[in-house]
Amino acid sequence: MRLFGLNVGRPYFAMRPRNSKTSLTWKVTRMLYAGVDVVWMTKNVETFMREGYQSNVDVFACIDLIARTISRIPILLYSKPQGRSGERKEIDTHPILDLLARPNPEQAGSTFMDAVVRFLLGAGNSYIEAVSIGGVVKELWPLPPHRMTVLVGDLTKRAVGYRYQVGMGKQNFVNGEVLQIKTFHPTDDFYGLSPIEIAANQIDTSNLGTKWDAKLLKNDMRPSGMFIFKNSLEPAQRKEFNDSVKDKYLDVDRRGLPLVMDGEMKYEALSQTAKDADYIELDKKITRKICRAFNVAPELIGDSANKTYSNYQEAREAFYLETALPIAYFVLGELNNWLVRKFEGAVSPNELASKPKLELDFDLEKVEALQAKKNEAYARMGNAWWVTMNEKRVACGYAPVDDGGDVFMLPLGLTPFDPAEETPPNGDNPPDDGQKALTSQSKSYWTVPERKKALWQTFEQRVVVREKEFEKQAKQYLAEQAKMINEKVSKLTDLSQVDPDQILDIGVAVKAYGKKFWSWYRENFIRAGNAGVHAVKGLLFDDAEFKIDEPEDEKAAQKPTSFVFTMTAKLEKQLRSMVFDSGTEVNRTTVGRIYRMLKVAQNENWTINEFAQKIYEKTSDFEYWRAKLWARTESAKVDNFGQVEGYKATEFVDKKGWLCSMLETSRDAHISASEQEVGVDDDFDVGGESLAYPGDPSGDPGNVCNCLCTVYPVIGK
Repeated sequence: MRLFGLNVGRPYFAMRPRNSKTSLTWKVTRMLYAGVDVVWMTKNVETFMREGYQSNVDVFACIDLIARTISRIPILLYSKPQGRSGERKEIDTHPILDLLARPNPEQAGSTFMDAVVRFLLGAGNSYIEAVSIGGVVKELWPLPPHRMTVLVGDLTKRAVGYRYQVGMGKQNFVNGEVLQIKTFHPTDDFYGLSPIEIAANQIDTSNLGTKWDAKLLKNDMRPSGMFIFKNSLEPAQRKEFNDSVKDKYLDVDRRGLPLVMDGEMKYEALSQTAKDADYIELDKKITRKICRAFNVAPELIGDSANKTYSNYQEAREAFYLETALPIAYFVLGELNNWLVRKFEGAVSPNELASKPKLELDFDLEKVEALQAKKNEAYARMGNAWWVTMNEKRVACGYAPVDDGGDVFMLPLGLTPFDPAEETPPNGDNPPDDGQKALTSQSKSYWTVPERKKALWQTFEQRVVVREKEFEKQAKQYLAEQAKMINEKVSKLTDLSQVDPDQILDIGVAVKAYGKKFWSWYRENFIRAGNAGVHAVKGLLFDDAEFKIDEPEDEKAAQKPTSFVFTMTAKLEKQLRSMVFDSGTEVNRTTVGRIYRMLKVAQNENWTINEFAQKIYEKTSDFEYWRAKLWARTESAKVDNFGQVEGYKATEFVDKKGWLCSMLETSRDAHISASEQEVGVDDDFDVGGESLAYPGDPSGDPGNVCNCLCTVYPVIGK
């Protein structure tokens, strides 16, 4: 007997020649659906979504967290050669990227991905419709899974299409027009398994408990206490009493009001029963089990009592690595297999080996929670002296560099080492300490574009951190000064004979400036000096790990002296002079503003109160933008000053170079000065002005203020 092309009178596993790519087991599975064209889901997805996602706060919180997290990860497009070898290259513009950025007129890319993930987690299935015009996909629409059914194929195909149905209306899609993303289901051939189905019993129990709590709140499930009368009541009296208590005291808005009753009666409150206490513990266990079904730590949805990690950062990192990213890549893999193929077009066997393959991937560089792991990987590679710089770059996801990348970094000072380098002549003494190895540094080391960019970026990072600290102190300093000026002005009796120095004593103000800011200047000058020493060795300075008191540590004391920068008495004197000059300039600016306002007040016959109010308003308004400009200028100036002194401390630097930030706001003179190299004790020529370093206070404010240029060392032979 033959049924669907199979001889069922013989064992179905009898060997037959294979004439298609379809699994032989599908022919047997198809027998289960004899005479059926549509396979309905064995579960009610709409009920799952309503009872789970829409009614249970824990389920909603888990799905919401996962969906929002995945939808915020940017998607990139790469081109890579066919096969496993070859480096992939990012594609900046492509119709696929435009489509994913705006899949349809009603949704942005993140909203679309959010819906796809929510449907997948809620129903175990997610469907995407591709709307094509002229064979090109123009729109993508997420379809509700409770309205979708699978159209069963013949003996060679599992599914020939899908049906979308609302009421009596139906719309069939052929295979390829709709993508079905489904999770693994051990007993269903066509539909996925939802976490809600796994946790169905816990969700039902939780929902019933919520309803039970609501009834307790309304007080109609059991009394919170008993009214005991000395004498029995007649039926009419009992009804009248019950109605009175219910109307006046059992309403939610009236809970807590005292009872006022006539007659001989007492009220006895009922405490929480052991059964009630058991339910509270049960509710906590239910929350943990629901979270376990979605693989979400309870503390991430606000349940700190059930936390499973020592801190929030660990929980968030584990959530990305173990939950969000696996689901995200599961969805992205389906899009690569279905959507990307529609844009690649038909490829002949001869073209297969030569035509690049398109591939979607996530930009994990933008995921803040993963940066700690990334930094750990960078640290491990930084300590791996047995691999070359280019090998480290490739391991960290960066392209190799041509100039000087294939060198090893020796543990002794981590200096560049080239095995092919010429050995010293016989009789030459080796360097007497690790510092002498610095002479192997190439003169042009920091002129390599990638290194130069990295050096400037670490400088900028230091400046950003410094200026935030300085700006905070500067605002406090200016606010205190404005208050002091206001108090002095309020005590004046006549504006006609007032001198600005009476309002602000520059000597006192400069002294207060030095007292407030000296520790900031000292610490950041020393940090910058050590950054300069590191640059001489071809290293980037790790500002976060550096300790100001490092030279006093026993470990640091064992290092060669030029490995650590220290501030000598001479340098301290120079730095204090810089602080004094900065404080003087700042307060002269303030006195100038007071002088101009005083002239206006005298000409317009202001009263003392008017002058006091206006000068306070002006100085307060001036405070914000002045503090920002001031902080940027001082931060860059001190850092560059410290770096140059760090170069001098090593005794291996012949020259210093000017490194322009090359920003849109960069001055033409600074761009022209970029890579200008002068003696370490000489000045740069910047727009016809001599500057010892970027931000040199001896320069004109137009050439110094708000400058983000820096320097680099040039090592002698």
